[in-house]
Amino acid sequence: MDQKQQLAILNWLPFPIIINVFFYKITPTLFGVSYFYYICLINLEIDSVFKPKILLNSSNMNKLFLFTLLTFSFTNFQAQNDNIGFKAGANYANLTNFEDGYSPRFAYHFGLVAELTITEKFSVQPEILYSKLGSQFKDGDNKSTLSENYLSVPLMFKYNFSEKMSIEVGPYLGLMLTAKSKGEMEGESFEEDVIQGFNQTDFGYALGLSYSITNNIVGSVRYNLGTKNVIKNSEDKINNSAFQLSLGYNLF
Repeated sequence: MDQKQQLAILNWLPFPIIINVFFYKITPTLFGVSYFYYICLINLEIDSVFKPKILLNSSNMNKLFLFTLLTFSFTNFQAQNDNIGFKAGANYANLTNFEDGYSPRFAYHFGLVAELTITEKFSVQPEILYSKLGSQFKDGDNKSTLSENYLSVPLMFKYNFSEKMSIEVGPYLGLMLTAKSKGEMEGESFEEDVIQGFNQTDFGYALGLSYSITNNIVGSVRYNLGTKNVIKNSEDKINNSAFQLSLGYNLF
C-alpha cells in the first residue's frame, strides 16, 4: 500500500465517529475529536502528512486551539431535546478569482442534520452533506461546467432569537470526491476528470438564518465561503463560495 492509499484510508477514519453522533447521540466530544483530525490535515500535502512537525504551523495550531476549547466545553454535555433529520436544497456556487468568463452555477446539496440543544437559546448543529460546487463558462456556442463534488461537514452554532427564527454561524470542512469539466468547445463535446489539479480538502465558514415552518419542517438560507485555495499551485487565491437554500425535515 503506497502513501497516497494510506492517506485515503486515514481520511475516512473519523466518519464512523461522526455518524455515531447522528444515530446514537454520543456526546459531541467525539465529533470534536474527529473534527480536529481534519483540521490537522487541512493544509498538508500527501508527501508530508506523516511528518508531525508540519502539524505545528501557526495556522493549524490556531484552528486546533479553537476547536479544542469547543470540544472541552461539550465534554459534560448530555444531549437532550435533540432533533435529528435530513435536509436538501439548491446551491448557487462559484469560484472566487477564477478565470475570466466563468460565472456562478446552480447545483444542489443533501444530507443528514442533528441539532443538539445546549440551552433554551443555544444549540449546535453538525451536518454531513453531499454538496456540488464549481462554476460555469459560456462564450457563444462554447460552454463548459466545472463540477466539484464534496462530502461537506459543517458545524453550526445556533442562537434562537425567537421561537421560530435562529441565526447560525460556524466552520465547515470538505473532502473532495470528484472534480470534472464537461461541455462543448468549437462544436466538439468533451468531459474530463480534473481532480488532480485540485486540493483534496477545503475549509471555510458559513453564516445563515433558519426558520421553523412547523415542528418538523425547517427552512434555511446560508452563505459559505472557503478560506483555502482549492487549485493546486495557483498564484491567485481561488476559493469556493456558495449561497444555499435548504428545506429540512426533523425525523425526531
